[in-house]
Amino acid sequence: MKSFAENYLEFLDEDILRTTYNKKLLVIGGERSSYMTPDSVNVLKSVFPSFKDEDLKWIKDAGHLVHFE
Repeated sequence: MKSFAENYLEFLDEDILRTTYNKKLLVIGGERSSYMTPDSVNVLKSVFPSFKDEDLKWIKDAGHLVHFE
């Protein structure tokens, strides 16, 4: 599976790419996810200007489906 950071443009339409979200944000990622990787931080920062590194919480021993695992 390709990572989100490598392929996020495939999932976004032009309206989303022109939009930014400037409010507080919490992103949760599974440490074992091949979809959400540490490289995804740059993508998050481009879409969410208020995003800070501490807004990303990694869940130990979880894959992509953090809420399910």
